[in-house]
Amino acid sequence: MSYQTKIITTENVIDQVKQLFSAGYRFVTATCVDERDKFRVIYSFDKDITLVNLEVEAGKNEEIPSISGVYLCAFLIENEMKELFGLKVTDIAVDLGGHMFMTDENHPHPMAKEAE
Repeated sequence: MSYQTKIITTENVIDQVKQLFSAGYRFVTATCVDERDKFRVIYSFDKDITLVNLEVEAGKNEEIPSISGVYLCAFLIENEMKELFGLKVTDIAVDLGGHMFMTDENHPHPMAKEAE
């Protein structure tokens, strides 16, 4: 198995994801890492036992575009990251409005870290 990580920007997330889709990669998952002052999102794709990670940084108030327009199944993990961390994901194909896990009575974004 081989892997590679490519650092990208929020502006080219969709273009990079479309390239992987066109090349026959399948979407595996995305991971959100809260680094207190920013988020790091790692999108993972695979094809023929080769793993490709696209890694993007986003400020706490910065928006990141949804990849669910390319890989519909991404709406699940994007809703999770949005709800649990407060990641500002725009244009999710199926936006659950913060109610995938949480109710209105719960603390918003329970996985988010406070800035130091």
